[in-house]
Amino acid sequence: MFITDKFTKSLISVGSTLLFAMLTFGYTIQSVQAVEMKVIGKVIKGTCVVDVDSMEVKFNQPIFIPEVKEDINDKTFLKPFSLKYNCSGFDLSTGTAPYLMKITASTGTSIDTSNKIYPTTNNTKAAFVLKKCDDSKANCNIVDINGGGVVPFQVTENASLESHFEVSVVQLGASKPTPGELVAAVDITLLQP
Repeated sequence: MFITDKFTKSLISVGSTLLFAMLTFGYTIQSVQAVEMKVIGKVIKGTCVVDVDSMEVKFNQPIFIPEVKEDINDKTFLKPFSLKYNCSGFDLSTGTAPYLMKITASTGTSIDTSNKIYPTTNNTKAAFVLKKCDDSKANCNIVDINGGGVVPFQVTENASLESHFEVSVVQLGASKPTPGELVAAVDITLLQP
């Protein structure tokens, strides 16, 4: 009987300690303040779709090795082009609608640290530089593919629209280019921001 009584007192002591711990823990939880966070956004209706499944920008004139330069801003061998797409379903009553292009390297294409685009198995030691131009086709800036390749643009009307680009051929690295075919590709995806 003495052992049973001692065991019962121990259980009561442990039970009291647990009850005190639960009450203290419960009180601690009750003293934490909640913060309300609101997430606000504007859902837009509308979409843009590229007119073609694939596109080829081809330099018709020969690219002379001695004239190819390493500078990413060199325009010796330059080819402008436009990407056409159809936009529809936008409510443009309050102005333009934001949209994005995401440009990434295709399979078999690599990008160096200065955003030169070249085939992964490059035998020519040459590369392309892609620039996005404004509507006047005059002010062009390098597409930062390494930085995510995001190119914002504005939908101005529900119609066929286009964005202007230019691509140039430059030297890749310190070695002079060698003769051969230079083929590299990028993927362009249109996204709602």
